[in-house]
Amino acid sequence: MVRLTSTPLHVASQEGHLVVVKHLVLNGASVDTAYKDRQSPLHLASQSGHLDVVKHLLDKRAFVNAVDRMDRTPLHLASNAGHLEVVKHLVDNGANVDAIERSFGRTPLHLALQEGHLDVVKHLLDKGADINPANVVGRKLLLLASQKGQFNVVKHLLDKGADINTTDKEHRTPLHLASKEGHSDVVELLLDKGAGVNIADKFRWTSLHFAAYSRHKDIVMLLMDAGADMNIETIVFL
Repeated sequence: MVRLTSTPLHVASQEGHLVVVKHLVLNGASVDTAYKDRQSPLHLASQSGHLDVVKHLLDKRAFVNAVDRMDRTPLHLASNAGHLEVVKHLVDNGANVDAIERSFGRTPLHLALQEGHLDVVKHLLDKGADINPANVVGRKLLLLASQKGQFNVVKHLLDKGADINTTDKEHRTPLHLASKEGHSDVVELLLDKGAGVNIADKFRWTSLHFAAYSRHKDIVMLLMDAGADMNIETIVFL
């Protein structure tokens, strides 16, 4: 949907009309014009995956790290949408791979991960993105991927050195979250990589508590085979 406050350059960039973009810029249109949501033409082209428009705007000195009203950069939007080639070009032209948006404290890596864009996740990590940024509720990348059951992302993060027993603000680990959500393949991977099977959260819930509560019999068996303690008592019942 075209924004009501868009300039012609915004519209052409969003729709990928390179010839029109070139003509407008040639005739004086500002490549960094932003309106009420503070999104620039580069934001819109990046979000829509129009690599040729992105290249032209950057060639014309568009600000690669421009932020909208939520402090999202073009790289945030391209990563969220899974546009790998756009992501590559933005990063090669100086995009901040660790930029943080305001609403949930997410980096481009968070957004790529939550949408399951493993190719973008791998590229950002290869380009030096911080592997352990936390969002506003203290969830780091490995926690998010484990909660969502993204096996390949979890494996890649572990291979890159992510802390397997990292915790959020409630002291929950990746194994807690994968056990609670029923992701047996992720649970098995985490156990194989040495995740602490008897770590308790701030309410003294272990992974076994979560699996039992959620009726994930297969995960209960995996945890017990890995040495889960059946006698740890909680202090709060969920």
